[in-house]
Amino acid sequence: MGQGSTPIYVWLALEIAYLCKCRTVEVTFEDRGNDRRRYLTQAQELEEGLRIVRAKGSRTNIVKWSPRLRRAIDIAKQFRSERYKSLNIPTPIAPEDCPLIVNDSGRPLTASALRSAFGRIRKRAVEKGILSESESFTLHWMKHTGVTNSPSSRIEKAEEAGHKSVQQNADYDHAEAIVRAIE
Repeated sequence: MGQGSTPIYVWLALEIAYLCKCRTVEVTFEDRGNDRRRYLTQAQELEEGLRIVRAKGSRTNIVKWSPRLRRAIDIAKQFRSERYKSLNIPTPIAPEDCPLIVNDSGRPLTASALRSAFGRIRKRAVEKGILSESESFTLHWMKHTGVTNSPSSRIEKAEEAGHKSVQQNADYDHAEAIVRAIE
């Protein structure tokens, strides 16, 4: 990877978070003793789609495969395989122990590592004038943007994002409603 380039695992996490309308923590792998939050593992890759284990009381759901989502997961698995092979890391046998996204050293991508890498990228973009301070955004905006850009109805958007109500989803959907004029 060249000086100043974005690590592929950051792109993968952002792409999957956007496509699945989820928090970035939901695409990471956390394992802190008894606090085992393994959100995105090989076990979540199902025939019908990607099972997203939601955080903060949102409903877990399965996001149907689209060509773009399938491609992102395939790239993540290829990158993981290459990292494991080049670093001589054994692939975990149990699917629930095998993260879909790993970092450059082949370790599972954690939420704190993702935040740190993203912070460096965002800072560099502001320093180089690619983004202004006011244009700068957080990782969580991937969920907001995914919900807003979805062509689905507001009720469907709530379900897609794992929200328990349309009202909960209203904080995430920034699209303007298109309404009919009186005839």
